[in-house]
Amino acid sequence: MIDALTKTYAVLGWPLAHTLSPTVHNAAFGHLGLNMVYLAFPTTDIAAALVGARALGLAGLSITIPHKEAALALVDEVEDEAAKLGAINTVINRDGRLFGANTDFPAILAALNEVTDVPGRRALVIGAGGAAKAAAFGLARAGAEVIITGRSPDRAAAMAGSLGLQATSLESALDQGPEIVINATPVGMWPGSDQTPIEVEGLPRNTVVLDMVYNPRKTRLLVEAQQRGQRIVSGLEVFLSQARLQFELWTDQPAPIEVMRAAALAALGSAETTDGRDLAQRSGTDRRHRARAGSHRA
Repeated sequence: MIDALTKTYAVLGWPLAHTLSPTVHNAAFGHLGLNMVYLAFPTTDIAAALVGARALGLAGLSITIPHKEAALALVDEVEDEAAKLGAINTVINRDGRLFGANTDFPAILAALNEVTDVPGRRALVIGAGGAAKAAAFGLARAGAEVIITGRSPDRAAAMAGSLGLQATSLESALDQGPEIVINATPVGMWPGSDQTPIEVEGLPRNTVVLDMVYNPRKTRLLVEAQQRGQRIVSGLEVFLSQARLQFELWTDQPAPIEVMRAAALAALGSAETTDGRDLAQRSGTDRRHRARAGSHRA
């Protein structure tokens, strides 16, 4: 039961219709019998939202698109790694002082380490926002050769420069034969599940493809990559890993990760199977159309 002693946590971002954060965190709180609740607060004004969170005594926050970089300057203290990265996705309220951290980049590395070795790999990060920055930062620190590209060349160049890395065009990045590709944009997120940030035909066959989008669990990008025999990593694995780290920062106890995973999968329901089948059919149709168009041009 929610009462006057209930600790409140929330996610701040825009949009939030896709988020599973309340689902997984409330499942974890309930499983452990914690007097805590997690809510979603869609907001375009992160500064005002953080003032409100501080005034209301919210115990902790998740920060998501598009506020991860702006929020860093609005908290009282930031962990060293998050400060170097220049973005936060987690806030802990410590007696009225807001402490910022980043669980994105360790979660990304943990998910990748399940399927490949990161050091020495050539990695392409698509995007120029907070998630892309976390991916590039983590990969570079792990010893990967990082290439950055984005829909906005100026933003991609600025982000790369802030990390001491280089940005390039997608065409140039593909010419370098990336061994790891990370989509760190919202392209492919529900309800735009028929979209993809990149055509996988341009990737080497041995590429590992990670999509930060987790709703649907198997995006069009992942469906098409899997059809080519490439190893894929769902954004759900990254999401659950960073959520586990957030939970442990807030509660100082181990997260019931299998409870959180079960809650996420139940919320997604049959979407993985249905979306995957529908996307596979559309992807096959798209490829046939492209092949026909190519033969007509020839």
